[in-house]
Amino acid sequence: MARAAGLAVPAANFQTLWQHEQGEVYPGPHYRRAYCLLYRATEPELGFRNALPDEARKLEFTASSEPHNGAHVLAVERALLQLTPGTEDTDGQGVQQRILDAWKRRHTGGDPNKPTLMLVGGYAGSGKSEFARFISQLTGWPVLDKDPITRPLVERLLVEMGSEPNDRHTDLYREKVRPLEYQCLLETAYANVDCAISTVLSAPFIAEATDPRWMRRLINRCEARGVTVVVVWIKCDLDTMHEYISFRSAARDSWKLQNWDTYAAGIDLELRPVVPHLTVDNRLVPRFRSRTRCARSSGRCSRRQGILLYGPPAAGKDTITGALTELDARYVTFTRLKIGTGKTKGYRMGTPEQLADLEARGDVIYRNDRYGNIYVVDRPGLDQAMQGGRTPVVHLGQMAGMEQVSTLFPAHWVRVLLWCSKETTALRSPQRGDTDTAARLAAWDATQADLAAYPQAQWELRVDTDTTAPRKAAKRIDDIVRTTSSRA
Repeated sequence: MARAAGLAVPAANFQTLWQHEQGEVYPGPHYRRAYCLLYRATEPELGFRNALPDEARKLEFTASSEPHNGAHVLAVERALLQLTPGTEDTDGQGVQQRILDAWKRRHTGGDPNKPTLMLVGGYAGSGKSEFARFISQLTGWPVLDKDPITRPLVERLLVEMGSEPNDRHTDLYREKVRPLEYQCLLETAYANVDCAISTVLSAPFIAEATDPRWMRRLINRCEARGVTVVVVWIKCDLDTMHEYISFRSAARDSWKLQNWDTYAAGIDLELRPVVPHLTVDNRLVPRFRSRTRCARSSGRCSRRQGILLYGPPAAGKDTITGALTELDARYVTFTRLKIGTGKTKGYRMGTPEQLADLEARGDVIYRNDRYGNIYVVDRPGLDQAMQGGRTPVVHLGQMAGMEQVSTLFPAHWVRVLLWCSKETTALRSPQRGDTDTAARLAAWDATQADLAAYPQAQWELRVDTDTTAPRKAAKRIDDIVRTTSSRA
């Protein structure tokens, strides 16, 4: 073929050509010319570059020969019928067929459609992540979920800016941090679509999908790359959102759950994207499912108890917990998950990968970064600690942690404030083996300021450990737990 075209025989072996076919090596100009002569086509037709204005794409894709029947195909087709046009100018059938084609061809090496960037939007708890994963399982398209991608950076940024790591409701977050989240998400998506990889984005897109200029910029940028933008909006009702948010128990949702009426007042259930879009109705039907689940949850909660001990370093949390375990075998120390170095006794040591997996599943109840380490109260750990009617004792040094654990993990929690003077912390810290007493004293100051920021905090018991013996404090806590248990 090369000789017939008047070309010198290319210095290529079967391995080089195979790498071209597999996309591992991009053909140089001489190879591209040879391919064009071989297939009697232009570079745009072969996909080497985008077509110029006067060049037409003449290359036709071969239709799939796979028969459109079978129970599995029909089940997928029925599921895709849930994608209904939200506006008259939306090509619903085209999007359904694109997803179906990708599902059928993901293992056969070809897709007749241009790459797709699918935006799955909706309010918190509407079911965006579940739907995005459903599409990914059908098509093989990767999912980029805003929260797992940006959360570690966002939490650290919020702390550095003087806010709480789980702040998602203040002007600081909305004006300074939120735009960066979406910028990171889109830049990651562009890296995919530049490689002709269809991608599913999962994020609320509340402000973005309703901003014509923002959507037009996105669509224009994608069209310039030969990418089709599809917008899917998840419709939901307040009861369903509340149930989903409560079930996943993510730390970032604590403010929503504690201030549900205020949060719900800002939700517009009729809000829709300003561009052609598809909708998915994710409301629970029938409604009694929600009430049944809540009733079952309440029954389970009524049988579970736990103790939250809050206080500065060296306030006696370990000592009083030891006295409780001696008093009654049902009391057990909850060992927090620790990712980092240093002291290992009293912790379940974990890895960053394990933490990322917990966060992806929404199983992190509370996370605290201190002393260069990460300390986690996790849902699987609490579930295991409460098995067999046991009562775990959880140690916390942050009011945000107290609120999140008591709000996000259903159980009867007895909240105890343990306090000691700063001088006592300075004395006890080296006695118990700490090598960073200065950091513990700084934490004492931080705890005092933290407590002062929550003047309305509710406590079942306050104990001054400077003057109260551990066994006496344990007995008082046990009396409260037993009283609470009898009422339940």
